[in-house]
Amino acid sequence: MEEHLLNSLKKASTLMEIEFLFKENNISDINKKLEILRKCQDVESFYTPNYHNLSEEDKYSYEVSIFLQGDWKKNKLYEAMGV
Repeated sequence: MEEHLLNSLKKASTLMEIEFLFKENNISDINKKLEILRKCQDVESFYTPNYHNLSEEDKYSYEVSIFLQGDWKKNKLYEAMGV
């Protein structure tokens, strides 16, 4: 199931799509959502000043915005190309 979710998330381009996928897979816990988003992007954490002072909801909003920017997809492509 998780592999299918990760593959589906990689195609998501809106918050609505991401939320639908989490709901469809019965994932409501914010920390679990964050864990899955990071796994999808192949990152363990983000460095942001004062990140730990944010509420869980703000952390989620922040990380979803990073996810939707899509730079992580470009980085994977560059790595595959050896750049």
